[in-house]
Amino acid sequence: MASSATWGLLFMALVWHGSTGTVIKQGNDVPCVACSQAMSTMVPCFEFLEGGGSGEPSPRCCLAGMQLSAMCSSAETRKAVCYCFRDAKFQPPILAQRVEQLRQACVKDLPPIPADPSQDCSY
Repeated sequence: MASSATWGLLFMALVWHGSTGTVIKQGNDVPCVACSQAMSTMVPCFEFLEGGGSGEPSPRCCLAGMQLSAMCSSAETRKAVCYCFRDAKFQPPILAQRVEQLRQACVKDLPPIPADPSQDCSY
């Protein structure tokens, strides 16, 4: 599992990246959510998604997934969230089976969270 220092550095990098103007748009070019906001929302799930924890998503993780899902529901925004997570290059990597577990357990309409850094998010 990643140390708290690693998470702190990742979060700082994401905040910097988000502050550089990377904003996910929805509809008529209205900002919906910054990439850093999407990432910070999912922080309670990172340990689970990377294979740690109890093997079931925690209530906080389920809530985080629901919040991410509610932030933006357009196809364009979901695609942008996919790219955001794909390009984050998690170490350890996110596990596809854990993303599916989160979907099955509590967030059926979870935006795509790619486990494969080469995943095509253009669907």
